[in-house]
Amino acid sequence: MDLYRLHTDRESLYGFDKIAPQQVWAWHQHEPKEMTPYEQVIKKDPKYAFKYASAMKLRYNGYIVPMEDVMVNDAHLAYGWANEILLGRFKEGEPVIAKDIRFAYQYAFSIIKGRWKEAEDTIATDAMESLKYASNVMQGRFPKGEAKMKEDKQIYDMYVDMVARKKEQRKEMEEIDAKLAKSSGKTKEEYIGVEKRFNMSTD
Repeated sequence: MDLYRLHTDRESLYGFDKIAPQQVWAWHQHEPKEMTPYEQVIKKDPKYAFKYASAMKLRYNGYIVPMEDVMVNDAHLAYGWANEILLGRFKEGEPVIAKDIRFAYQYAFSIIKGRWKEAEDTIATDAMESLKYASNVMQGRFPKGEAKMKEDKQIYDMYVDMVARKKEQRKEMEEIDAKLAKSSGKTKEEYIGVEKRFNMSTD
């Protein structure tokens, strides 16, 4: 039971500085707004800070508690903050996410929804992540990851097949663009070009 909530100046009470984040969560997890006076306590443990922010967002129509500063040093929590709380990019957390093989590809695919050069050195250290990045993000070759993929014959064979398919799709799209441009009297550049459909650039 939270007896501190009965006092208006709870921080001055004996023992307040000894309260642990998990204790606050146990007291008020079903009514997260009651945790608001304890935010500095909750911030001591980023995992509970994330739980608190998630509960507040769910309960109070998408309200986002400013807890970003304690998420930036943990790739798992930083990815979760982007994916579950912000529903978009979490710039402050990107440096730590980019260095974590568990989340680098997933962040590029699910959050950025496109190429993420800052994470490519990390992604290139894992064959399967490189294959997924090449297929689902690059939509073609991922040169940085090829050395690692070659170490696994099955993965490399899938990679080669995927690149061949994407090249064929690229050719088909170029032909479609050319026909549309010719029939309308417009230039090809006025249509959504193949380079926008398939990010084949490896620069």
